[in-house]
Amino acid sequence: MSSNSSISFQKALLLASLHVAEDLVFLKRAVRNRLDSLETKAKGILTELDSSPLARLTIDQ
Repeated sequence: MSSNSSISFQKALLLASLHVAEDLVFLKRAVRNRLDSLETKAKGILTELDSSPLARLTIDQ
């Protein structure tokens, strides 16, 4: 392998790893947003359950 092709190969590897790292950052951001959304929905559901008549019946007994 010549020096130029070795450098080109190294540049290609570096570029590929930068793309993978960028994809990972975007994936983590998307997962974090999805988890935040699910947490908000879960809290809303728990609030509804806590204020439901059935919950009050079990608390009163």
